[in-house]
Amino acid sequence: HVVSEMEIIKLAKLNVEAGKLAFSRAAYESSSQYFQHARELLPNKDRWNTHYDLMLELTNASARVELYRGHFERCEKFVKTVKEHGKNLQDKVVAYQVWVDS
Repeated sequence: HVVSEMEIIKLAKLNVEAGKLAFSRAAYESSSQYFQHARELLPNKDRWNTHYDLMLELTNASARVELYRGHFERCEKFVKTVKEHGKNLQDKVVAYQVWVDS
C-alpha cells in the first residue's frame, strides 16, 4: 500500500489537532505523544521550508506541552528551534512566551 505525501501530511495535521485537544484536557503525556508522532511523520529534510506553518504550530505546541510536563530541557529545545526557523518576530512570539513562562 503506497501512501502519498499528501496523506502523510494530513495524518500529521490530525495528530497535531489530537495533541492540542489532549492538551486542552490536561492530558499532557498523550498530547506530547501525538506531537511526537506528527514530527515523525514529517520528512526531516527541508520540512521547515515545505511545511512551515505546520512545523511552527507543532513546535510551539510541543514547547508548551513539555513545559507543562516539567521537561524544561525539551521545552528549551523546541523554543530554540522556533527561534532558529521562525521567519519573523510574530512567528516567534509564542515560543518566547513559553520560554518566559518556564
